[in-house]
Amino acid sequence: MCSWTESWYYLSIFSTESSIETTKQNPNYVGFKPVTIGQRDGVEFHLQADADLVRCFVALPAAQGAIWLSVDTKLALKPEGSTCELTQHYANLLDQRLPS
Repeated sequence: MCSWTESWYYLSIFSTESSIETTKQNPNYVGFKPVTIGQRDGVEFHLQADADLVRCFVALPAAQGAIWLSVDTKLALKPEGSTCELTQHYANLLDQRLPS
């Protein structure tokens, strides 16, 4: 896992052995929407308990399972933009550097 911080949010990148299909079966994650990042078909989603979308995920397929990126609003701060738009922005920016 790697993470970076900005004024109001964190960007995190995770590698997991779980496939995107396995993630879709997890009831803790909801709101799945297809996204295309570079040449990869991935999904955007969020935590079931996060109706305000203070944290958004993008999962991309990879040989070992999936790569997840997320933008998470810092505690006690309000989002200054869309966490989902930012997550997709970083996924596009970093796609060529992420394992496939």
